[in-house]
Amino acid sequence: INFGSVAAISGMALATPYCVSKAAVHSFTQSLSLELSDNVTCNVLVPSIIDTQTNREAMPNVDRSDWVTIQEIADKILEIINSQGSGKLILFRN
Repeated sequence: INFGSVAAISGMALATPYCVSKAAVHSFTQSLSLELSDNVTCNVLVPSIIDTQTNREAMPNVDRSDWVTIQEIADKILEIINSQGSGKLILFRN
């Protein structure tokens, strides 16, 4: 399970290197899934902003109601582990 970002899909001003590197993670995961389909599942979680203390401090006046929680990510990881899906970009959008 890899971690991508919604920013790699929609773009984000002043974050070109970040967006490009996360887009590479998306493509890498999908390609690896095709190459290893007989043996391994490969998926990428694609969250929007993750609700962490660092992000709260960096963006104190932002509405956090649509941020992805750590618990939501943990629950999704368990769901992925228990599935046979592979090559999926799993978007988090509340």
